[in-house]
Amino acid sequence: MKKVTSFVLAIMFALGFSLAFVLNPSNEFIPENEPLFKTTLEVQETSQGISVRGGNIVRPVHEIIRFHRREIQHFAMAPNMPIHMSGYHCGATAGGSKIAFYQRIHRELIPGHNPGMQIGHIWAWSGSSPQVRAMFSDLQFRMGADIGVTIQQYYLGIASYVVSRGLSMTLGNVTGPNNTLAPSFFTTIRNGRPVSLFLNGFNVMSNAGFDLRDDFDSISFVEYAGRHVMVAYGYRIFSYFDENDVMFRQDIYLNVHTATVGMGRGFIRISSHSRLESALVTHIHPRN
Repeated sequence: MKKVTSFVLAIMFALGFSLAFVLNPSNEFIPENEPLFKTTLEVQETSQGISVRGGNIVRPVHEIIRFHRREIQHFAMAPNMPIHMSGYHCGATAGGSKIAFYQRIHRELIPGHNPGMQIGHIWAWSGSSPQVRAMFSDLQFRMGADIGVTIQQYYLGIASYVVSRGLSMTLGNVTGPNNTLAPSFFTTIRNGRPVSLFLNGFNVMSNAGFDLRDDFDSISFVEYAGRHVMVAYGYRIFSYFDENDVMFRQDIYLNVHTATVGMGRGFIRISSHSRLESALVTHIHPRN
């Protein structure tokens, strides 16, 4: 699960392989309006797969973080991710959301589907359509799994679909040492390329989970067990300093599209209460 096999890498090199470059996060940000957190369905797992529609609730988490000074770095892609739900496992939902994201640029990805329109600085995504549902069904078939999906199945399924539409795909790995995010993750997001997160144990929250005060933050989310795949499209980095102006804590939250029922778009805290297995980026583009 943790590494793409040499066979898969050979396939991806044939399609075109790229890695992101390093860039420190910026203080620039785009305001967001995220939906409230609801609940999820029970996980169903295969021995080597990614979980279906979320996981079993382990426990709710509520933390009070007191500080002397706090810094927030905040960025989200514009546009953010469409929130189409596939009705299939989270792999098909995550992969299909990436295809729908690139449909703004490459209309041949989902023939006959209008992805929406630009309104000022905001992209207004259109709702699902028969063409979008057909794309999810095709992608589920290409991933070749009824319940869970491996990382290899996930990316080979997307690659197969993209090639069938006359386009190409590059694959990049932005996983750091010890299952952390590499610095190139932030560059990738700032370059407008969503990142697939393969998690083994995870948490989900919404804007309602952030209660920020002058001298303390109240943070609430729900922690889950099981494997899951989400698509990240932004980040919030909270750095906390004591009275001596020494940073004693840093938390990284990621904006995500998730197949968690009733959520669509939300946040996870990647620095704790979650275990990252891989962070991989797909870029869809014309064939060279």
